[in-house]
Amino acid sequence: MKIYGIYMDRPLSQEENERFMSFISPEKREKCRRFYHKEDAHRTLLGDVLVRSVISRQYQLDKSDIRFSTQEYGKPCIPDLPDAHFNISHSGRWVICAFDSQPIGIDIEKTKPISLEIAKRFFSKTEYSDLLAKDKDEQTDYFYHLWSMKESFIKQGRQRLIASA
Repeated sequence: MKIYGIYMDRPLSQEENERFMSFISPEKREKCRRFYHKEDAHRTLLGDVLVRSVISRQYQLDKSDIRFSTQEYGKPCIPDLPDAHFNISHSGRWVICAFDSQPIGIDIEKTKPISLEIAKRFFSKTEYSDLLAKDKDEQTDYFYHLWSMKESFIKQGRQRLIASA
């Protein structure tokens, strides 16, 4: 497994944005243009370009020749390279991508105050009890540790997160 990351210490310049947009598909360009917040568009754009850069280097392909598709539940894939497994996550100023020869999932979360209602809805009874048993100072770290593990597993493509009623 290899993990790559980009820390966005500043917004993309207009020149950088245009250059990176030239590598991606028209559909992804349109998706980036529809974002309300520029930071969201930049994270999405950088995630796509990061994957293209790694795949391009690894398989000696031109970045703009790489075609993405989606599998069941929306997991991105490259149909022409069935053994090239990857997953992207972005949050805050970080964009990360994991690559492996097997299905893989990765998640990164910018920490902020947690919602115990979300934890109660998506965590098992044991996980939720463990969370409540933690000191207030430890609850946020524990919440995001569990949340990111669950997201990574789901993004591996094996199952969906189903909310309880």
